[in-house]
Amino acid sequence: MVDFAEHRKALLCNDAQSIADYQSAMGEAVNAVSAWLQNDKMYTGGSIKDLREAISFAPSKEGLGVQQSLQRMVELFLNKSLKVHHPHSLAHLHCPTMVMSQIAEVLINATNQSMDSWDQSPAGSLMEVQLIDWLRQKVGYGAGQAGVFTSGGTQSNLMGVLLARDWCISKNWKDENGKPWSVQRDGIPADAMKNVKVICSENAHFSVQKNMAMMGMGFQSVVTVPVNENAQMDVDALEKTMAHLQLRVRQMLVRLIHSRKSVKLPRSMVHGCTLMQLGVVH
Repeated sequence: MVDFAEHRKALLCNDAQSIADYQSAMGEAVNAVSAWLQNDKMYTGGSIKDLREAISFAPSKEGLGVQQSLQRMVELFLNKSLKVHHPHSLAHLHCPTMVMSQIAEVLINATNQSMDSWDQSPAGSLMEVQLIDWLRQKVGYGAGQAGVFTSGGTQSNLMGVLLARDWCISKNWKDENGKPWSVQRDGIPADAMKNVKVICSENAHFSVQKNMAMMGMGFQSVVTVPVNENAQMDVDALEKTMAHLQLRVRQMLVRLIHSRKSVKLPRSMVHGCTLMQLGVVH
């Protein structure tokens, strides 16, 4: 027989021992974080060699239990972590957190809601759409609930180039019925693979190329433009780049026409060759 009482103790649920363990361990965790914050040194983890020797993954069937696990996490993770709030810490990507966000994380982790649908996150889903509406108006998109929170810049760039590519193809390519081409339904037109380009600064994040490769367009779909002394995209260079790309498209169209003198080109191919769609990623 399985002893479900032991399982309930391990879960965060309406079990007396579970609640007692949670309250006790959370109190100790808060005290440990408070002590860590008061340490004046930015980093005390030692060298990478020291860390490798100290951190060894050795799982066991019995486990360590709440108390030993907490002590190990404080010793190996918390006390050996970088203090991003420290004045000597240069903000690379992550920054200090806010007290309110720490409090919110406790509630979020305890409830473990899923934003997939309203029935899995009743209050959270309503909060999300209201926050999206507020943010849309702040950036000038107008009222509405259409929007997505991403995990960071790379995912944001992926969604940006994905939506731009699908919109571009829908606008400039037609299906066999003369209707706007749907990438979601029909995939990417063969000639669009070469004709659809993304123009970005030579200083743009590498995720632009990586995302276009993930979307099946390859690095060849990204055209970079030089920057000026202020690291801004050079406008004159941008105009020359666009003119060069448009010339290449016209030359491609001429070659296609000469190679298919007796063949009527599909409208989608002519449209794609004459109308180079350029998506600019900042």
